[in-house]
Amino acid sequence: SLEEHAKYYILILEEMKRRGLKIPKPTGHPIERYARQFSNVVPVKKDMSILGHIQKANAVYLVSHAKEVYDGTKTLWVTKKPYPNMLKKPLYLAGDGKVWGKVILLSITPISLKEFKELRALHKVTEEERKKWWPKAKKFYAYSFRFEKFKEPWTFLGLPKGPQVFFTLTDKMVKKSSGSIHFEFIGTKGDVEFPPKLSSGEPCRADWCKDPVNLKRKHSGLLIDNSILIDGCGLDWKDSKIKPKAVLLTHLHPDHAGALWEGQESSFKEYLIKNRIPIHVWKGSLEVSKPVKPLDRRLRVLKHQSRSKFTIQGHTFRFFPVYHSKIAPCAAVLIDERMLYNPDFLAWKGGNPFKDYKIDLYIGDGSCMKVDIKRPEKVGHMSMVNQVKMCSKERVKHVKFTHVGHLYQTHEEAKETLRIIARSKGYYEDPDKVYIAEDGDYGELLPDGSIKWKGKTIEKKSFYKPNKPYWREFEPEKVADIPGFSFPAKVVMKIDGMRIQINTKEKTLRSEDEGYHKENKFKKIIKELDKLPYDSVFDAEGIMVSEDGELLHRTSFIGYVNGKDYEPDKEDRCRFMIFDVYRYKGKDVVNLPFQERLEILKKVKDTEHFKVLREGKHYRIVKSKPDLVKAIKWASELPGSEGAMIIWDKKIETATNQNKAWCKLKKYKEIDCLVVDRTHPKHKDTGEEIKTVWNYMIAAGPYTGRCAEIAKKYAPKGKIVIKSESKALPAMKGFDEIKESFLEAQGVIIKGQKVYAYLGRTFNTKITAPVGGIIRVVTPEVNKYPILDKNGKETGCYYYGVFQPRVVEYVHEKNVPDRIEVLDRLASLTLPRGVSKAKTLTHEEYLRIREEGKPLPPEYYKFKPPCNGKCRGVVQRHWPTGKIVEVKKGEVLAREGYIAKAYWWEGNDLVVEFTGPEVKKEFNTDSIILKFRDHIDVRLEKNKELIGFTVHPPIPAGKTSWDVFKERIEEGEKSQVTVKYPHPKSWLTYEGELLFPTLHGGHRLSVAKIKIMDKFTVKYGVQRRNLHEYFLDGNTLKGRFVLRVILSPSTKKPIWIFVRPKNAQYPLNPVEHKDEGYVDLIRNDKLTPEMAESPREE
Repeated sequence: SLEEHAKYYILILEEMKRRGLKIPKPTGHPIERYARQFSNVVPVKKDMSILGHIQKANAVYLVSHAKEVYDGTKTLWVTKKPYPNMLKKPLYLAGDGKVWGKVILLSITPISLKEFKELRALHKVTEEERKKWWPKAKKFYAYSFRFEKFKEPWTFLGLPKGPQVFFTLTDKMVKKSSGSIHFEFIGTKGDVEFPPKLSSGEPCRADWCKDPVNLKRKHSGLLIDNSILIDGCGLDWKDSKIKPKAVLLTHLHPDHAGALWEGQESSFKEYLIKNRIPIHVWKGSLEVSKPVKPLDRRLRVLKHQSRSKFTIQGHTFRFFPVYHSKIAPCAAVLIDERMLYNPDFLAWKGGNPFKDYKIDLYIGDGSCMKVDIKRPEKVGHMSMVNQVKMCSKERVKHVKFTHVGHLYQTHEEAKETLRIIARSKGYYEDPDKVYIAEDGDYGELLPDGSIKWKGKTIEKKSFYKPNKPYWREFEPEKVADIPGFSFPAKVVMKIDGMRIQINTKEKTLRSEDEGYHKENKFKKIIKELDKLPYDSVFDAEGIMVSEDGELLHRTSFIGYVNGKDYEPDKEDRCRFMIFDVYRYKGKDVVNLPFQERLEILKKVKDTEHFKVLREGKHYRIVKSKPDLVKAIKWASELPGSEGAMIIWDKKIETATNQNKAWCKLKKYKEIDCLVVDRTHPKHKDTGEEIKTVWNYMIAAGPYTGRCAEIAKKYAPKGKIVIKSESKALPAMKGFDEIKESFLEAQGVIIKGQKVYAYLGRTFNTKITAPVGGIIRVVTPEVNKYPILDKNGKETGCYYYGVFQPRVVEYVHEKNVPDRIEVLDRLASLTLPRGVSKAKTLTHEEYLRIREEGKPLPPEYYKFKPPCNGKCRGVVQRHWPTGKIVEVKKGEVLAREGYIAKAYWWEGNDLVVEFTGPEVKKEFNTDSIILKFRDHIDVRLEKNKELIGFTVHPPIPAGKTSWDVFKERIEEGEKSQVTVKYPHPKSWLTYEGELLFPTLHGGHRLSVAKIKIMDKFTVKYGVQRRNLHEYFLDGNTLKGRFVLRVILSPSTKKPIWIFVRPKNAQYPLNPVEHKDEGYVDLIRNDKLTPEMAESPREE
């Protein structure tokens, strides 16, 4: 029968499509026409003619003006011929590359050429278009119409000929997917279990094991438009109630397709079989090996070639093979050429889709956080961090992760960790661009590439954008001269911490940006918010103190807050110093004068961890210039202060959120610089780039007014950079790749660009920041040089340079560098080359003043320790006694100078509890078993701690380390040394026994003995990063000594050496040799070959 012919014809077409064969064009045969009522797989013969059967058309194409219909500016349609049969019939309106909506022709009216011209404002056809389309026509037909626009126009692929034409619009002629893509994470779990089963059989009690988000996870799956299921057929979904119209599988591992395996009981599988739901797979995914099982043979499986396009429900799909498994070959899924689903991934196999398609959303493999899982034969998973890096390089707008493995963190901790890494490494600035999904998250990928979340994943809570000081000064006397300055003013100590915003209603502690919640590191402290006024928002600095209550460096607090683990003992030593209030008891007070806000803060009572800055203790209110100068000096010298903040009003620059009534005065010459390029240094021996180390090319500014034009025209080449205002800085591109945005001045004035002062290249650093980011550098001096015009005359504008810039941090919260005025102020504090800040000293004067082995008067040196020439030092010998003791609780000295309160064993791990900054640290027995040998330690008093180094020359038989050390000192020989961690002052007098790790078994420690061999006083001479001069007055260590960096003769690597030079060796003039006052000793692993260069300036 004809029906049997038609159904058999349909089976043939389906098999050809499944095999990826080309479907033949329709011929018009009766079987084809009859078969269309049973299946939409049968191709339709297109009739594009404007003659004959026009009444069968369902669309009209306008060569031009279609968008004007969509915009509402074209309200009349004109043709040369009448089409009465098309009246009252809904027609798709196509043109200008889009299908804009549906139009209904309401009426038709004949018009003359004169009327045609009079109605031009309505139909929009120009005279040139009329002559081109209808050159001889004298009569036309005007149609009134009603238009129903699409909210999201479709992309139109077909291009009929003619000015306008009626035609039949088919699915293959449009790309509806140019609109939104609705997606839902129905499952986000990898091939793991929550809670995990421990090998010991004990239940996992860690927070991440009990995290409710982790516990509810099911095997990963993604639902598109509530009808197309990608994966979501793992064993967790055997009884799924989802009723998709089509299924796509990335591969056949049990967490992706186990419910569809041959022999697997599954009600969901039976539903797919009964309803003939197509299962789309890459053909390579079907070639599985045990223990993976094949798909049930009753399923309707459609195989696809790699990269070949197929359409489902108006969306296009392509499979891209990836490396992940040998027994279950895997492929990523590209959706509508702009969304990529890649839940199991190690590397691309045969090319990645980024080369040919612009991806807006990447959904990747969440199996591991930082380190790839790699097994033989390219099996494993790429880490989330490396996938984020890949996406940043390829300019992907959004990165989200599913298929979550055991990350050993709660969902919120893992999400926050990934966001912080993404931003700190310069991959993604906006934290909402990088996300780890949880089950039930869903959203919509919009045509412009943005994502509209419809679930609960991004909860926007109230956040007051913190403002920053507009002004920066370095001399207290200059603050009152700032434009707009007025009295009274608040002078407050500048606390060296992390800016934190406290919200007592929402129970949040948040850093500078909205994406960074820190509550997970303050589980106890967060409960303390109930003691502060409800529904209030405070601005504070987060700090950490030692067990003795002394303020630690800001890196202690930042390291804990941004670290991986929650540590209760570190949490307990955190403090939040409240200095401002934005909201108080439900009322916004952010715009009140600062005096009124201070009165509000006086009402707030301190708690154990939240402290309000108090007048007289932390700040002063001043009403005159002399009091202002005194208060700034007072605030700068308070314990833990890094300078002073001066506040007199509130005048916010909305573009940068900088407050023109705030000034920061710091003790050090710091500049917030724009990163214009970055490179890796090369290893001196191998020539390979050191990927973990960076050099940054930095700039500040921009120039303003006439100096911007003068700098463009006359600044020496390479002394300025030009940044386009209209272009956003790329996240990870180098200078060559953004040369359209950053150009060296060539005398060409380019409209819409800012000119920045190029400052130079920084020292090597492991701090990571993106091109376009802001980094803070410290420099001993800033120099400025006049820009000369073409006649060699000074223009009144300057270019700048900095000496030895050292990176101290990546400033996440800022997006603008310091202004030119900051460079001018710093340059005014830097005297010309050859001049000391303390005193001018020529080489001849230096030779006349100095005595052999004696320092110059103190005013010639920059470092002036509090011990004022009475600083103490000690030489200690350490040697093994041969005694071994069992590990037991008791107060002993730890190897790095901190006091260890107790030892205990947990399995094979030795746990040590300290009283110092590291309260708890775990050592594996393999890492603590070290051979302890006879050696010498030299320690020097500096402020509140001791700096020092270990001397380790070869020791011949029959001699001790002290014998060898004395001989080398007396003979003026160099000794190679290793810099030690800072130690407490108690080590100046310590003698006796202490415990050291030993080779005699993990549970035993050797007993070492310490004896003081020499005591001395120390005076500090020239102090540089790579060279330190000491004047010692002891029995053995007496005279002038030098600690400096050289290249090892054997390894060619930088090392420290200690030597008592002869009078003619290393004559260190503090002016000629650029005394920096840099007294801290740099650890050996931080040394660079450049530091081994001679300190004398040629």
